[in-house]
Amino acid sequence: MPSLADPATGIRPTDTTLHGVVVRGATDVAKLAAAWRALFLADTDARPYLHPAFNLRPMVLSRRHEVPLCLTIETESRQLVGLLPLVIATRRNGPLRRKVLLPMAVARSPSFGCLAAPGYSDIVAERLAEMLAVLTAELDEIDLRFFRPNARLGPAIIKQGCLQWEMNPEPAVGSQFDGVLAWQELVGGHARRNIGRRRRNLEEAHPDLRIDAVEPGPDFGTWAKRFQALYSERNRTRGWTDGYGLGREAPDYPAVLEAMVRDGAASLYAIRFGDTLVAAEILGHVGEFTHSLATVYDPEWSSAGPGVMLHSVVLQEMIARGFRTFNFGLRPDAYKMQWANWTEPTLRIFWERHSLAVRLVDRLGALRDRLRDAQPTARNPAEE
Repeated sequence: MPSLADPATGIRPTDTTLHGVVVRGATDVAKLAAAWRALFLADTDARPYLHPAFNLRPMVLSRRHEVPLCLTIETESRQLVGLLPLVIATRRNGPLRRKVLLPMAVARSPSFGCLAAPGYSDIVAERLAEMLAVLTAELDEIDLRFFRPNARLGPAIIKQGCLQWEMNPEPAVGSQFDGVLAWQELVGGHARRNIGRRRRNLEEAHPDLRIDAVEPGPDFGTWAKRFQALYSERNRTRGWTDGYGLGREAPDYPAVLEAMVRDGAASLYAIRFGDTLVAAEILGHVGEFTHSLATVYDPEWSSAGPGVMLHSVVLQEMIARGFRTFNFGLRPDAYKMQWANWTEPTLRIFWERHSLAVRLVDRLGALRDRLRDAQPTARNPAEE
């Protein structure tokens, strides 16, 4: 399949003779990498989770009981003009096994969606919605989240009417920048009063302190692994699972992240001195959009407020680099809202096959729960 090297001349937006192709299995999906990357770089409305490096990782493609699947749209000349990365997972529901269609990258932010070449957005969205409807014949469930309600595939699916949709209770929150004074308006006063003082205290104690981007090179993997160690430890202490695959159990991630940084699709910012990592943040970039993928800090340095300190520097850097929108992700947490100036609703697309067997299992499960709840609670003699 040819790559999308020059979308301005290599693709004719007037060519509407398009073909939908379902690509299945890790081996065949991996063959899309070059054309997928070119399409991502050409699509200024893409989102970071759609970068092929984030999806085509060995860990993601080797998850048990899951089969990667890409819905692709090609022109007559076999140029890739549209792509939707998915995975079919096998889940248990009592004695039944159900096939569930999910985003390939397990996206948990409003960055999931499709890629489309310039000039093809509407027709690609329509064709992909049609392909999703056809896929229901072999599936038991579809659970795709989180879409932006006004972006491409979500409206096309709603218009098509085959799948169901609902608004998610948690919106995305973020900041939109307008002009060179944006950082001062968003965080300047807070930075001067609190963050600046704490930063000066750190710099006095550690003259080699750095707060900057980690550039690709010999040391990148070392700092990325230190990020993984903090990330995994935080998740362990809080009882969280690594839904993004960024932790120590993903040894391939430092190389994946470095490839995305070289592509301009990601950044790793850090507060560090010597061999110590105080805090780090991974960001995804595309067009004028940047998204905070993950932020961690060492609890030993919590009194210095490293998380907000790093956020203030990152926001200033993003404005200087020309990004106009910063997405903190889902949930209006307090630290986000002090710097956010917009919220965006998110959409869930879903569908479920209600077969007789499924209804029977659900009813048996409900009966089991009622019987369990009806059982008298054993008395504790010590409380009498």
